[in-house]
Order: sequence, then C-alpha cells, then structure tokens
Amino acid sequence: MSPPPGCRCSSHPHSPWECGGNENLNRIVRKYLPKGIEITSDPHYLAAIAVKINDQPRKIYD
Repeated sequence: MSPPPGCRCSSHPHSPWECGGNENLNRIVRKYLPKGIEITSDPHYLAAIAVKINDQPRKIYD
C-alpha cells in the first residue's frame, strides 16, 4: 500500500504512533478547540487561533 501523491506521512490507518508530527499538531489544535464544543465560523476568532498556533515554538528535527 503506497501513500497518496504528495503525502509525506505513510502511516497505516489506526496507527497514529507512525506519524508523530500530525498527532502533535492535533494535540495543539485540541488545546484551543476541544472535542465537544461547537466551532464558530467567525473568521477573526479562527484567525486568532491560527496565529497562536503558528507562533508557538516547535522542535526542529534533523
């Protein structure tokens, strides 16, 4: 089974430990948008969350 074109992560379905970067981003997003809450469609609110997430320092892997 090969990953779709342009996909850098070739993890298997239901195996989140194979793609740690994606899971780390999901954890960061859930900090601002927890499960079970209604997500607003206000673009200013979502843009503010995006700025907070994008401005967080992240570890750089070699």
